Amino acid sequence: MQPTQKNKIRLLPYGMSDFATIRRENRYYVDKTMFIPKLEEFKYQMFLRPRRFGKSLMLNMLAAYYDVAMKDSFDELFGGLYIGDNPTEERNKYLILRFDFSKVDPDEKKVNDSFNALVLDTLFKFTLKYKNLLPEGTIDKISSQTESNTAFSVLLGFAQLAGLQIYVIIDEYDNFANTMLADSEINYKNLTHGDGFFRLFFNNLKACTNDNDAAVSRIMISGVTPLTLSDVTSGYNIGMNISADSQFNSLAGFTETEFRQMLEYYRDATGVFNHTVDELIEITKPWYDNNCFSEDSVDDDRMYNSDMALYFIREYIKKNGKIIENMVDSNISSDYNKMTKLIRFEKQFGEKTSLIQRINNDGYIYGIIKPEFALNDLDRYENLVVLYGIAVGWRPSGRQDKTDYPKFYRPPTIF
Repeated sequence: MQPTQKNKIRLLPYGMSDFATIRRENRYYVDKTMFIPKLEEFKYQMFLRPRRFGKSLMLNMLAAYYDVAMKDSFDELFGGLYIGDNPTEERNKYLILRFDFSKVDPDEKKVNDSFNALVLDTLFKFTLKYKNLLPEGTIDKISSQTESNTAFSVLLGFAQLAGLQIYVIIDEYDNFANTMLADSEINYKNLTHGDGFFRLFFNNLKACTNDNDAAVSRIMISGVTPLTLSDVTSGYNIGMNISADSQFNSLAGFTETEFRQMLEYYRDATGVFNHTVDELIEITKPWYDNNCFSEDSVDDDRMYNSDMALYFIREYIKKNGKIIENMVDSNISSDYNKMTKLIRFEKQFGEKTSLIQRINNDGYIYGIIKPEFALNDLDRYENLVVLYGIAVGWRPSGRQDKTDYPKFYRPPTIF
């Protein structure tokens, strides 16, 4: 079927995390806006998922919904979605201060300066974006700062005086910290313990939530593992970790139902499918499905890695309905290689662990879904299992009853 302009096929948003662009270009978007009312029950949140699981897109969606500067674009961006028909009172209410820590250079000799520069640049762009709302002189004051944590405190002080409400969003919060940990435990501890600049950042963030008229009203932090935030916990201990909360199990990624609907759409729109949707589900399930992030959701619709699901559909259409030979997106393979370096901490703990060997040989391992723990707890075998699960995705089997440990399978994309 050749689509007409009136019936133009929605392009796949493969590799895209810009919510506004996806919506404005009428690309295929799996609606996750029904989670917004539930998220509003928690003011300060932490959300962990494996790499390439749609976290950045989810954060961009939240930013677009709450940004006061995007109020006039609400119908354009959210029309036809759940929240477009059911907006909350907090819609377009906040100034959005978003940090992306994936841009921080993890080199031990560069990390301090890189972090400092990124935060200063983020704060300066924030003052330019909201210059009509911030007090006069804010831009000049922030642009004259050379130390990021001082600039952060100054900016939040200006916002508090003006009675403004800020929603702080931190994407990839642990990206550079995980790299440092994989390379050197000493460098990681210098970053997260004592009076390190990263710890001070979270101290400042927490301090700006204490007063009744505090500038920071909401916080959402996303990442892959809980290690870093647990290790700076005395500096930041106000967040609710919603990662293992069953009501947010499908906040990022695609359920089988969502993936099936996408396949059905492109089957009808392109006419190149040589397999039924059921056949494609059966083929892709061992590769992309069976992820679960809450023990209470073990019996619910399992989650597909969104990157790999989009990759499969794109390649299947490009090959005119032929099953691709390489079922694993090479982009995601490189990301998992980075994460498995963390898991190999087992080498430090001797024979009592042998986690990687057991998973590789048996194809599965038993464990308990646990939302948080610190680096000092990694000498406990059960926490290594948890690190494996949250780094690459839990893949639990069914259980006889609630007292049984879930059985976590080895994803075919890893080893």
